[in-house]
Amino acid sequence: YRETISLLAPKGWLDISNFPRRQAVDFSLIGDLPIILLKEGHRARTVFDEFCTCSAYAPNLVMETSSMDAALSLVKEEIGMAVVPTFYVENLAPQGLVEPFLLPVNSNTWDVGLIYSENRELTLAEQELLAILRRNFQDRQ
Repeated sequence: YRETISLLAPKGWLDISNFPRRQAVDFSLIGDLPIILLKEGHRARTVFDEFCTCSAYAPNLVMETSSMDAALSLVKEEIGMAVVPTFYVENLAPQGLVEPFLLPVNSNTWDVGLIYSENRELTLAEQELLAILRRNFQDRQ
């Protein structure tokens, strides 16, 4: 499937009237609000860093983490806003506790895939994992 990145903000931090749900965030309206990023090496971080370089946006980076769950916890505690993969926002972030927004870098997508040998017999757990992934990602291709 194709993945993009989104911004998770603490509830009430951003004026939603400025950011309709499916419209990209205007970073000039964010100013120097604190940003939490995944550590370097994560694809979402790379895409966001490229956006910052191209747009001359200098985020107010307050923390880096290797965990999306940690980033979500920091957002819920109002430490800052987090840049995370959109799949995480749509499927794992608790609804109502944080507000998700699209980032203007959504044209910079990347492919996510699962590679396995069809010639190898899969365990029941592996077969179930493949079935779950196919169900969850079939509409995201």
